Amino acid sequence: MKIKTPKGATEEQDINPFGKEERDLIIRTFASDRHYNHYTHYVRFLFLTGCRPSEAIALKWKNITNSAVQFRESVVVSEDGLILKEGLKTQRKRDFPINSELQAMLNEIRPKELNPEALIFTSPKGKFIDHHNFYNRAWKSILAKCSVPYRKSYQTRHTFIRLCVESHINSTAIDRWTGTPAKMIDNHYGATTLY
Repeated sequence: MKIKTPKGATEEQDINPFGKEERDLIIRTFASDRHYNHYTHYVRFLFLTGCRPSEAIALKWKNITNSAVQFRESVVVSEDGLILKEGLKTQRKRDFPINSELQAMLNEIRPKELNPEALIFTSPKGKFIDHHNFYNRAWKSILAKCSVPYRKSYQTRHTFIRLCVESHINSTAIDRWTGTPAKMIDNHYGATTLY
């Protein structure tokens, strides 16, 4: 089976994060939208963890412990469509600590009868979220609806990292949480200006 390789690292290098107000407005607009409110928790999770969309889409309930989100797999595009693959883009695995805000969100969406193998975030039909379709339909529509200047949805990751830098969190810790090298964080995120 052949897996398509992404076109360069442009999303990693295209750093133009959202401000806190924009982030909160995007989440609220998803929540109130009758067509795309299904994706509210997915978008909120991306903003709260700074993970890559391919990592969030692959998450199963077995990857949630009392203290951490365990990123172990990602969803990639293959000749056969979307498939689950072991490992992440730049590392084999990564753990992200669960704070009270993230815990509250996970508690809110946790099903009463939990299947550990069930995906946490799904399409409305219960399948893998096709991030390309999500991006072209839901994401673009919601940004237009809330009049937030357009940026790719990957900026949720850059927003998380930028807000950590602004909060004076050590770049080594951010590296552990996101898989973005501390040197890149120091070189690129300190100089980024938010709207």
